Amino acid sequence: MKRFEYKFIHIPTTGTIWTGMKIDFETLTKSLNDAGKMGWEVVNHVHPNTHAGLVKDSFIILKKEIN
Repeated sequence: MKRFEYKFIHIPTTGTIWTGMKIDFETLTKSLNDAGKMGWEVVNHVHPNTHAGLVKDSFIILKKEIN
């Protein structure tokens, strides 16, 4: 039976509801590429914190098979 471990990457946002929430995609891309090189795979993206329809913070859930 396969076994997995899981990891969360927090994606902070900057800005306000008036100027728009912004994500640093360059940093996010680097984080995901680094995790991918270590065997992590993205399985989901969640954004539990919203305000006025705008995403305030997000999380990417990754998994990796345990040998």
